[in-house]
Amino acid sequence: MDNLPLSESTPAGTVVYTLKAIDPEGAALRYELEGTHQLSVDAMSGDVTLIKPLDREQQESFRVIVKVREAGDTSNANVVAVPATVIIIDENDSPPVFEKV
Repeated sequence: MDNLPLSESTPAGTVVYTLKAIDPEGAALRYELEGTHQLSVDAMSGDVTLIKPLDREQQESFRVIVKVREAGDTSNANVVAVPATVIIIDENDSPPVFEKV
């Protein structure tokens, strides 16, 4: 998911990525995102959904922490955490303004 490009015109509610991980022992996994209020993840499927509109003029990119952990007993669960960057792609959403010369 690192360097994931997202257009600022992507509608809220859109699934923008699906996290995939495999446990070598075959255990069920749960997905988490930290450090963002713009994305959410379905803990079981790994679907990452945009939950708030993006605005490239306010923010060019943002960082999140992607976590994958063994489901079930969380006291002994293995956890992998990886930083990722989301890059907001500019759209021509602001028409030019001409000043009188």
